[in-house]
Amino acid sequence: MKSILATAVIVLCSFQAFAGPEEHIAVQTCYSLKSAPAAATIPQRICLEEISIIKFDTYTPALNIYSYFDPRYFEGMKLTYLARHNEDSFSFKAANVLTDVYESGCGSAEKVTLQINGRVDNDGLGNPEYVDISVKYETLNGTCHSKPQVQTFDYIKE
Repeated sequence: MKSILATAVIVLCSFQAFAGPEEHIAVQTCYSLKSAPAAATIPQRICLEEISIIKFDTYTPALNIYSYFDPRYFEGMKLTYLARHNEDSFSFKAANVLTDVYESGCGSAEKVTLQINGRVDNDGLGNPEYVDISVKYETLNGTCHSKPQVQTFDYIKE
C-alpha cells in the first residue's frame, strides 16, 4: 500500500515539471500599450510572471524577470537604479535595448528601449502587478545631421 501511495505522489509531483502554457496564463500579469505606435518594432503587449533582484546583498545586484511567453524582452535587462524607498522596500529602474538599427553613411536610425520601474521587498522579491512599463522610441532621419526624435509609449495593466 505504501509503495502505491509513494508512486502516486511521485507521478503527481512530476506533472508540475511539465507545466504547459495554460498554467502560465493564470499567473502572469500583462500590460498593453495605451496608444498604438506606428513602429512595428515596439511590442504591443508585455507579460510578466516574476520579478526579483538577485545578488541583492552584493555590490552588483541584478534584475531577474521571468516571462514564459516573452523571455526575449528581458534577456540582457540592466538594473540602472536601486535605492531604498522606505524600511520595507527598495525602488528600482531597469532598461533593455530591444532594437538598435543604425545605417551608416548618413542613413536613418531606430532604437527601442524597454524601461521598467517598480519596487521589491527586503528579500528582493517584486510584484509584477505593481510596475510601470514604458518604451522609449528614438528615430533619426539622417545620422549625420539630425537630432533624435524621442517618443515614450506607456503600457497599462490589462
